[in-house]
Amino acid sequence: MTPRGHALSLPSLTRLVAATTALAMALVVAGDRPAAACMPAPPENHWVKIAEEVALVTYDPATHTEHFLRRASFTSDVADFGFLVPVPAKPTLTEGDPSVLARVEEATRPKLVYSHHLSGIDPTPLVLATFLMRSQSGAMSAPVSVKVLDEVTVAGFDAAVLEATSPDALAAWLTKHGYAKGPELAPWLAPYIEKKWLITAFRISTKAPTSANGRIGSGLVDIAFQTDAPFYPYREPASMRGPEARDPRSLAVFYVGPERVKGVLGPGATWAGVPLFAKKLDEDLAGVPGGTKGRVLSAFVDRSSPRPGTDELFFLRADTQDDLVPPPIEISIGDKVPVPIDVVLVLGGALLLVGRAIRKRREKR
Repeated sequence: MTPRGHALSLPSLTRLVAATTALAMALVVAGDRPAAACMPAPPENHWVKIAEEVALVTYDPATHTEHFLRRASFTSDVADFGFLVPVPAKPTLTEGDPSVLARVEEATRPKLVYSHHLSGIDPTPLVLATFLMRSQSGAMSAPVSVKVLDEVTVAGFDAAVLEATSPDALAAWLTKHGYAKGPELAPWLAPYIEKKWLITAFRISTKAPTSANGRIGSGLVDIAFQTDAPFYPYREPASMRGPEARDPRSLAVFYVGPERVKGVLGPGATWAGVPLFAKKLDEDLAGVPGGTKGRVLSAFVDRSSPRPGTDELFFLRADTQDDLVPPPIEISIGDKVPVPIDVVLVLGGALLLVGRAIRKRREKR
């Protein structure tokens, strides 16, 4: 079924801009505390909140390669803090194109369709018409039960890829290097250690810029790794899932792959994410790993609060492969027929004079 377009008159352009902006915000981020894709890990006796997060997942089933691109800004009372990202295999960490998320979001927006209709007459003096047309134109030590597989500095982060056999040992390593152990850290780590996953620990560099409102920003990190099941790291600590965690939140996920997908939690539980867009793209969006031409871009938004982050968010083939595209926004522009009012007045005056002259001749006869 093809959705019907919405017609807007030219004076409604302000409402159009507002509506388009609202859709963009819904897809990218809403509220002051968006979703945490990973576990923040501040030093002991300090706090950190995710102020903004945007993510893109791409997957190539031929090579079993996932790219997880993440950009975030935080509010915190300390400049040196970290967060943890679980992955099933050793990742490659690089800095992504900082504009790629904006390009992907732009591709999911409603198309603008312009139409013209006759709305009246524009009495423009011929003498002024020409004028008017012209005017408008270092290596870390670790216990035996914790291995540091890699260390890099990327996109404003110091990052370490960690392999561990004990959640307590890994928590102790994180504590030793400036991360809080806390009562939630080891329980959060335990399922990943049991599955023999790796933990990538990121720390905001002390040189990272801080904005006037206290937000600490980072660049875009591209985490690439091998997996048989593409996923988004959705699982969160218990304190972020409790009844007290009711701050408004919004999570936007963009996914690029060979087919339209749906999201499921863990083995197959229902996910609250709402699909907003799904379409095979005809061209490449610069900066997207693996390109987008001939691949399907899917977009979802999840506004659940509190969020049931008890497992990861996995992507499976959707039940339908039909396109899901927002209806176009039609901008109706009223075109007025230009009538040179000065010429009309001159001709009208001339006709009036001719008429009077003819009338006088008749009176003389």
